[in-house]
Amino acid sequence: MAIVLLLGGAALTLASGSKQLALLREERTQAYYIADAGIEMFASVLRQHPDDPWAVTVPEEYAGGNLEVVVTEVNAVSEGTEVCLESTGSLGDAVQRIAAGMRVSRTLDFSYGVWTASPSESPSQFGNNVEVYSNVVANGALAAKNVRFVGEMLTGGLELLNSSSVSGDIWSDGDVTVKNAALTGNIYVRGALVIGNNAEVGGGVWATNDITVANNLQLGGGIESGGRVSIGNNTGLAGGVRANGPVELGGKVVIENDVMAVGDVSLGNNARVTGDVWSMGDVSLSSNARVDGDVHANGAITKKANAGVGGGEFAQQNNHFYFDVDPVVDTPAFPEADEDWYRKQATTIYQPGDQCLSLSGETLDGIHFVEGNLEISGNYMGYAVFYVTGDIAVSADLEAEDGALLLITPGDARVGANRRTDAFIFAGGGLVLGANAGLHGGLIARTVDAGSNVEIHHRPEMYHAALETHLVKVEYLYWKES
Repeated sequence: MAIVLLLGGAALTLASGSKQLALLREERTQAYYIADAGIEMFASVLRQHPDDPWAVTVPEEYAGGNLEVVVTEVNAVSEGTEVCLESTGSLGDAVQRIAAGMRVSRTLDFSYGVWTASPSESPSQFGNNVEVYSNVVANGALAAKNVRFVGEMLTGGLELLNSSSVSGDIWSDGDVTVKNAALTGNIYVRGALVIGNNAEVGGGVWATNDITVANNLQLGGGIESGGRVSIGNNTGLAGGVRANGPVELGGKVVIENDVMAVGDVSLGNNARVTGDVWSMGDVSLSSNARVDGDVHANGAITKKANAGVGGGEFAQQNNHFYFDVDPVVDTPAFPEADEDWYRKQATTIYQPGDQCLSLSGETLDGIHFVEGNLEISGNYMGYAVFYVTGDIAVSADLEAEDGALLLITPGDARVGANRRTDAFIFAGGGLVLGANAGLHGGLIARTVDAGSNVEIHHRPEMYHAALETHLVKVEYLYWKES
C-alpha cells in the first residue's frame, strides 16, 4: 500500500506539472499571436496615417490578453519613412515580444498639383490663356506664353513670355527668361537670369550666373548674382545689388540700398544709389549720377560732370568679399507607377481587353486593374484607383458627386476638348488636355500638352480625403522574435 501511494502521488505530481507546462505553452503561443497581431494592426493604421508613425496606436487588450506596441525609431529615407517597433503580447504568465521594421511610402504624390518631367526631346506645352491654380514642378524646362500660374514653380528652366504671370516664388535649376510677364514673388535660379522688357517682379532675385535686367522695370527686392549684373535704363530696385562680377547701372536707375561688386561698378547718367558702393575694381559715375553714401574701391574712382558722392570716397583700398550665391533647388525624381504592386493590390480585375465605362452615379472603391485601354466618363461617387496598362481617354465630362478618382497609365492620357474632369491623372507618357478642358484634381505626366483656355485646379482635399489610403505602401524590412 505504501508503494502504491508513493507511485500514485508521483503520478499526480507529474500529471499536474505536465498540465501546467501545457497550459504555459498554450499561453505562450497565444501571447505570440497577440504580439504578431499588434504588428499587423500597426501596419494597417500606418497606411491610413503615413506621415506620423509616432502617433499610431493599437488596442491595449486583444484576444483575452494584453498588447503593447512601441515605436523605437523613425527615419526618413529617399524611399519613404522607415519605422522600427516592438510588439509585446501577454496572456497569463506568458510574455512574447516581436521586433519589426517596415517602410511606408506613397506610390504617387499629388501634393504638387502639376508635375511634369518635361524632357528636352518632348517638352511640355501650355497654350494661350491657360490658367493653372496649382504649384508646378517640372524636372525639365518649361516655356509658357500668356499663361497664368497661381502658385509656386519649381523647374529645370523657364521661359515666360507674352503676358504670362506667376503669383508665387520661382525656383529653377536652369536658366530663366522673363519678358512681358508679371511675377509677384522671388526668383531663385541656378543659372542665368534675364528679365526683359515690360516685366514686373514683386520680390528679389538670386542667380548663380549673370543677371540682365531690361529698361523701364521695377523690382520689389534686391539682386544677388554669382556673375555679372547689368541693369537697363529707368529701372528701380527696392533693394541692393551684390555680385561676384561687375555691375553696370543704366541711366536713371535707382538702387534703394548698397551695391557691392567683385568687379567694376559703373553708374549711367542720372543713376542713383541710396546706400554705399563697394567695388573690388574701379567705380565710375557718369553725368549727374549720385551715390548717397560712401564709395569704396580697390581701384580708381572717376566722376563726370555733376556726379556726386554724399559720403566719403575711398580709392585704392584692399577690399575683399565674395558672395555664396547658390539657391537650393531640390527637384524630386520623376515617379514611376509599379504595375505589379497595383495588380497585387487590386480589388477588381477586369477581363483582358479594352474597357468603356459610362458612369451614372455608381459608388466606386478600391483599386481597379484594367489590362487594355480605358475610356471613361459620367458622374460617380466614392474613392477609387484605376490602373490601366494601355491608354486612358476621358471622352465626356467625368464629374464627382462626392469622391475622387485616380487614373493611372504608363502610357498616354487624353481629356477631350470642352470636358470637365474631376480626377487625378498619372500618365507615364503624355497627357493631352483639349481646348477649354477643365481638370479638377491634379496631374503627374511625363509631358503635358494643354490647349488654349485650359484650366487646371489642384484639389488636394479630394486626394487626402480617402483616396490616399489606396496609395500607401507598407513593406516589411525585418521581423524577428526579441
